[in-house]
Amino acid sequence: IVEERTVGDIMDDKVIITKIKNGFIKSDFNNLFVKIDVNAFEGRVLLTGTTLSEKYADEAVKIAWATRGVKEVINEIKISANHKPNKAK
Repeated sequence: IVEERTVGDIMDDKVIITKIKNGFIKSDFNNLFVKIDVNAFEGRVLLTGTTLSEKYADEAVKIAWATRGVKEVINEIKISANHKPNKAK
């Protein structure tokens, strides 16, 4: 598969992902009740995973939108009372 993005574009997306994940840690998202994955492509961010609370999902979206370079946030985070934390990272 040939990558159509430039190396700079790929690096920009990696920086966005890193900044969002750092934002999660600073907002106490590094707890066992939250498991959110972040992907980016050309400034478009996809949030996936499962949380126990709508509050965590909303905060994740806010952090993503506050990150420089983000053009779009797609929220695919599921809320589940049966969420089992992922202890292995």
